[in-house]
Amino acid sequence: MRFSRDNRVSPVLVRQPGQSSCIFHTLRFCARYILALIAMDGMYAGFAGAKACRQKITIFRGTLRFCFMAKLKSISYDELEVGTTGSFSKTLGERDIVLFGETSGDNNPLHFDEDYAGRTMFKGRIAHGMWSAGLISTCIGTVMPGPGSIYMGQELVFKLPVKVGDTLTATVTVKEKIEKRKLVVIDCQVRNQNGKLVVCGDARVIPPSQSAEVEAPRLPLIQIDGLE
Repeated sequence: MRFSRDNRVSPVLVRQPGQSSCIFHTLRFCARYILALIAMDGMYAGFAGAKACRQKITIFRGTLRFCFMAKLKSISYDELEVGTTGSFSKTLGERDIVLFGETSGDNNPLHFDEDYAGRTMFKGRIAHGMWSAGLISTCIGTVMPGPGSIYMGQELVFKLPVKVGDTLTATVTVKEKIEKRKLVVIDCQVRNQNGKLVVCGDARVIPPSQSAEVEAPRLPLIQIDGLE
C-alpha cells in the first residue's frame, strides 16, 4: 500500500455535504475577483498597486478555504503491513528558513548570511538540517501511519545539504512490526528533486489503535516583512 501527500501545491480539498451552493458562490466570487484583479492591474502602479493586489488575493484565499476543508487519514497497527509506504513532498522556500530559525532559535549565519556561508564548504546558504528531517515527522504524523501516531525514536544520518528551491520528498516504509509492543520500525528516506539521498534513518513509532479520518487543522497565514 502506498499513501502520499504533496505540499508543493494546495492540499486536496474535500467537499462537505450540503456545500454545493457554497461552491457555486465561491466559483462566481473567484471569477469576479479575477476580473477585478485584471482591472486593477491597469489602475494601480508601483508598489502600492502590487500591495493592493496581494491583499485582494489574500482575502480571496481566505474565503476559498472557508468553504473547503482537507482531511487526514490514519492507519491502524493491524492494517499496516511490512512494505506499507507513504510520502510527503515540499519545496524549500526562503520563508521556511526564516520561520524555522525563528521557532527553533537557530540563527546560525550558515543559514542566513550569504557572505559568511559563501566562505564555507557549502559555497552558499543551506537549510537547517532538522528542517529536512522534519519532513519525516510530517509524513509519519499526517500520511503514514497518520494522526494519532506516537513517535518513540528516530535515527538520522545527513547526507547532502539542501538549498532554497530544492524539492524534497520524504518516504517512510514499514520495515518491521513488533507485535508485543504494537510498534513498527519505519525506514525513512528524504531525497531531493534529483533523486539523491539527503537524510535517512530508522524510526520507531506506535501507530493508532484504530483507523480514522479527521479534519486537518487550518494553519494561520504568516506574513514576513520583505517576503512574499
